[in-house]
Amino acid sequence: MPINQINLSLLKLTAFPSFGPATIRRLEKFFPFLEEVFSARLETLKLAGLEETLAVNFIAWRNKYSFSILLQQLEQENISFISWHDIQYPKLLLEITSPPPILFYRGDISIINSSGPFLAIVGTRKNTVYAEKIISEIVPELIKYNFKIISGLALGVDSLAHKQTLTESGITIAVLGSGLSNARIYPFKHLALAQEIIKKGGLILSEFLPDCPALKNNFPRRNRIISGLAQAVLVIEAEKKSGSLITANHALDQNRDILAIPGNIFYKSSIGTNELIKKGARCITGVEDILENFQLEITNNNQQAKLFTKQGYAPKNEVEREIYNLIALAELKGEKLSTDEIIQKTKLDTSTINSTLSILEIVGAIKNQDNHFILRF
Repeated sequence: MPINQINLSLLKLTAFPSFGPATIRRLEKFFPFLEEVFSARLETLKLAGLEETLAVNFIAWRNKYSFSILLQQLEQENISFISWHDIQYPKLLLEITSPPPILFYRGDISIINSSGPFLAIVGTRKNTVYAEKIISEIVPELIKYNFKIISGLALGVDSLAHKQTLTESGITIAVLGSGLSNARIYPFKHLALAQEIIKKGGLILSEFLPDCPALKNNFPRRNRIISGLAQAVLVIEAEKKSGSLITANHALDQNRDILAIPGNIFYKSSIGTNELIKKGARCITGVEDILENFQLEITNNNQQAKLFTKQGYAPKNEVEREIYNLIALAELKGEKLSTDEIIQKTKLDTSTINSTLSILEIVGAIKNQDNHFILRF
């Protein structure tokens, strides 16, 4: 397919490593025909807003850069691209402060502006079984409501979200902090996952040139795209300092909803999510919370949709098992039990009941709601 001159010019400007979205936008506003930037003199580039050193470096670069090699690589790797002027460009991404002028992609670009809610799911690379359980419960329910799941192809929560979506025959979008050539997919062990996403109707995206390695500074930039493509960001397990929290901060700046799964207070992987909740993120304890956030109603076929199954916690002894199962049974009936009711039903002594309930609360298995107990998972 022929490429229009504006997109070609944007692609070449993107190839210059010192130009970011703000600079490219400035050049577009100054030059009536953007291709003129490649023949403009130093003084003209300075008038366009470039500092002299940057302008000098750009002139040196444009005189030696081989644009044909880039086009050849895109064709060989089956990588396409769109610019922020194209109708296919993600409408949600255009809302953010610094959308990338060029997006490289492999897969079905039409899904990026399709119907259905767009939810980003992010979290730690070193997830626990808790995160696995959450994702295995939540994603199947979301796919029933045509959610598109966005994440970063990283180890841990990201890849779990992609894989579970594919298992449920859903659509998932992976945003990379590296180029999209097969040799640069990061982490490389997820090359097969990236290929499966494409094969099953999904999409992989990047603002970086095809042969760009996964540099450390790329990932905060990548994270702003993850949040920018979504209407809300769900954080599942995040340590105090993590890329997931960077994504959440981008989401806040972009006026996106921030959702967080509460976690065990004794786990490092829960510090970040619990802090987000303390700061105002929506606490997600069930699929219905996410649906409500998107103003979706639970259908008759999904009346029992829950984030956690009732067997999500494995009691450590017979007393825990008896109390936990009793609370679970009551919840299935639409009831909540008080401490006195639990004592009455179990015939156990008060001190044993109180200490066991405290332990179950601490580990996050149950929660106290108006002096009555319900399951957390």
